[in-house]
Amino acid sequence: LAKGEAIQAESSAAVARMARMVSGSKQVGSETLSALSAQHERLDRLNATTGAIRWQMETAERELRQYSSMLWGDNVTVMLLLLILLGATLIILYRVSDVDESAPPAAYSLPGARFGGGSTSALPPQAAAVARREPSRWQLHLISPLTE
Repeated sequence: LAKGEAIQAESSAAVARMARMVSGSKQVGSETLSALSAQHERLDRLNATTGAIRWQMETAERELRQYSSMLWGDNVTVMLLLLILLGATLIILYRVSDVDESAPPAAYSLPGARFGGGSTSALPPQAAAVARREPSRWQLHLISPLTE
């Protein structure tokens, strides 16, 4: 009987140890589960943040592509307008200028060759004729404020 009671006490102690081990394992498992749950929540938030950043990047890329295509169109429009303005300016300058096409170009660079002033004796006959001619309407318009 004493031996049976000793075995029973030993069995009870072993069962108590096993119950404590199971209880400890449950505690560790519960802590592990809560840590994994918290980590899962953090990963979900990180995934949502990454998705939002990806969406923002895609939106920015799309807007930049639209802006660059619009900017390219605006640059072409500005260049065409500048070409038209340049052409109109050249036409106006050609119409306003009263250049004698038959005169040699060197006659215009000689001193006294314009507006009939200066000596024309050293000039060739064609250049002397250009130097003696009357000033044009446009030339008079340019020099009239200076002579008043």
